[in-house]
Amino acid sequence: MYAERDLDILNDDPNTYDPERDGPIDMPVTEALELADRILNSKSDAEILTALTSAKAHAKIKASDDQAAFEHDQVRITFLALNFAANQRCLLAPTFRERLRPAIRPSGQGKAQLPELIDVIYSLDRQLIDLHWLFCREKERGNLNSPKIDDYQVWVDGVLKPESAEDFVQLNWKASKKAEKLHIIEDDQLELGILRSKQVSDRSFDLQRSHDADFITIKEYCIKSRQLSLSDIEPMYKDLVALRLTQQDVTRASRLRRLMGDIEKDESAIQKQMRRRKSLFKEKLRLLR
Repeated sequence: MYAERDLDILNDDPNTYDPERDGPIDMPVTEALELADRILNSKSDAEILTALTSAKAHAKIKASDDQAAFEHDQVRITFLALNFAANQRCLLAPTFRERLRPAIRPSGQGKAQLPELIDVIYSLDRQLIDLHWLFCREKERGNLNSPKIDDYQVWVDGVLKPESAEDFVQLNWKASKKAEKLHIIEDDQLELGILRSKQVSDRSFDLQRSHDADFITIKEYCIKSRQLSLSDIEPMYKDLVALRLTQQDVTRASRLRRLMGDIEKDESAIQKQMRRRKSLFKEKLRLLR
């Protein structure tokens, strides 16, 4: 049985979220982890990626829908489970997964408007997916215990603690502070969608702002080239993204490029290609400074 929200039926919009009024949002971590295990035992990498990229979950919720019902919906649990399964297989880093809803922005002057409940749920779910991805990578490195945050840890002895994960993502801290508390290094932050410093976030926002102009430049080059075709535009743009995010470090860019879900070359082949791309983007297309 879930707790009832304390709403004033005359004045409160049930599709908004106020932490003081509504308390913590339920996070079905245990259910999603259990379903993820079943997915991992029955699906290939390609099947997981196909299901993940077609899962729209939060995007289907409208302003007029009963958004509170989504909090415990099987669709949400399945969405989280697919992301957890992809995390465990190291498929498509969270930062490169489709964005289903716009970011929650602080309101300007005047009385602050409460965010929609579905947007808050989505933000928390993305943080949870980031946290699980980080846990998987740290476990692979042999870091079996997370840093202590106050009096608890998010994972201990190589096991994620669902209640601690739920508590952590709902802390009223900026993403940069959460990243700092978890001791997330920059290379890991580049793979995450939310839990990162302002500097890393700014690089992603800069890429979004220049996306159309960058894409046009690459498209024009591919059209004029005898060796390239229109099918090369998207992979080349992803090469540019990896180089920009890593500040043109070829080794780091090559590793990040592998996590975009569309490339199967070995590490040395990717690095060789990335060196050529860096030269092209910097000297001829002027897309790197």
